[in-house]
This record gives sequence, C-alpha cells and structure tokens, in this order.
Amino acid sequence: MLRSIPILLALSSALFPSLALAYNVEFTAPDPNQKLNLSAPSIKIAWTIDPIAPEADSNEVDIWLHTAVSGGSTFDYNLEENYTSSTRLTNEYDWDPKGVHDALLASGQGGVVLPAGKESYFELRFHDMNDARGSGLKSEKYAVEGYPKIGAANRALAAGWGTAVIAAAGSVVVGLVLI
Repeated sequence: MLRSIPILLALSSALFPSLALAYNVEFTAPDPNQKLNLSAPSIKIAWTIDPIAPEADSNEVDIWLHTAVSGGSTFDYNLEENYTSSTRLTNEYDWDPKGVHDALLASGQGGVVLPAGKESYFELRFHDMNDARGSGLKSEKYAVEGYPKIGAANRALAAGWGTAVIAAAGSVVVGLVLI
C-alpha cells in the first residue's frame, strides 16, 4: 500500500494539474463590488501572494489597468513599471487615477466612451529584475465612475436613431399632404 501512494500522487498531479498548483495570488483591494472612481485622489490596489507561489520569488511587478472602450477596443494603461515592495507577500500600491482619467479624455475625438458595466480590470505582471517576461494575474472586473463619458455612446446613438425616425416620418407626412 505504501508504494502506491507516490504513484497516486504522480497520477493525480498529471491528471489534475490544478491540484498540484495549490497556491494563489489574490487581489485584496479595491473591492470589486465598488466602482473605481477615476476622479478620486487615490485608489489602493493590494494583493497577497502565497509563499509557495512562483510569483513570491519575483523581484518586481508591473501594474496595468485594462478597460473596454466604445467601438469594441481596449484601453491599456501601465500604472507602474518594476514596482517592488519591502514585504513581498503582502503588497499595496496607491494609484492616482488622474493620469488615466486625462489619457481617456485625450484619446479619440474628445475622449473615449466607457461602458456602464464591469469592463475594467487590473493586471499584475510578475518578473525578475531586468526581465520583461513573467506570469500575469488579472483581477475581477470593475465598473467605473468619476469620468464624464460612461455609457454615453449608447444614449447618443439611441437619441440619433429617434431623431432620424421622427424626421423620416415627418417627411412622409409632408410628402402625402403635398400629393
């Protein structure tokens, strides 16, 4: 019986790799149930790392924000590059969202439109010093607030169609009266 235990462990690791990777990196802030306020002076981004996770050995992490924008594309913003922490397993970064807010407004013609739902997320890219490659971790998705163009494209499109329908109906009525 004792000889079969190593064989069972090897088979379970081969058949169920997620069992062998019983470590994690977890975002602890911000709360995904709260909207990201892009007009706030600061937003805390925090995460914990299990000591046996490969990421625990990384010297640096790049912190990114990704958000969907109108037209089906994505806005990707590098919040911090090569971030290091004195306490490697519990990390915290205070982010000033003003740069992202201003970059969104400067994009396109008068700023891009953000969706009203949860379409923004953070990504941590762990790597060693002087290395750009490493493992990545995505947070849960967040809704945003504190930005003037959230969900406005859909409302503008709906209003535009409504105006077009009324104009078309009016021209038909005028055409019938003239006949």
